[in-house]
Amino acid sequence: NKMSPEDVESVRSLIAESPLHKGIVLRYGQDVVPNGVARNKLACAIEPSLDFSKEDGAFYTVIMVDPDAPSPKNPKMGPWLHWIVHNITKENPKGSTGCLYFGPSPPRGIHRYVTLIYKQKDGTIDHSKCDYTLRNNFKFGDFVKKNKLDLIHVHYYT
Repeated sequence: NKMSPEDVESVRSLIAESPLHKGIVLRYGQDVVPNGVARNKLACAIEPSLDFSKEDGAFYTVIMVDPDAPSPKNPKMGPWLHWIVHNITKENPKGSTGCLYFGPSPPRGIHRYVTLIYKQKDGTIDHSKCDYTLRNNFKFGDFVKKNKLDLIHVHYYT
């Protein structure tokens, strides 16, 4: 799938020009975060909530990464995994957490926090079979392929 990002550069190009941010609402508490805006990192310390349209019977995965870790000029640890939730449905919008939320705490520079929403092609994902031991250099391109995910939404803030 040409829309499935496989590395830091493809995430960067995806968020630069993607129309896929339409239809997603990201909130920290009651605060809605518009696509592409700067946020106070303390306001992003709590796990966000996401609203997006869901088809009956479909399952979705949310992945949040920072492609700019540890710094935008030297992203050698990117993408840094901040959060994964699997098996989101219309009936269960919270899904099941695969990797607990870890809020932004950039050491330096302006970072982009990218939330990717995927439709799961093959039903549920058994997150006990997924390896999230390393947050740095998360191989989400491999994860997307292994779990047969189709990208449907992209959102980011700085």
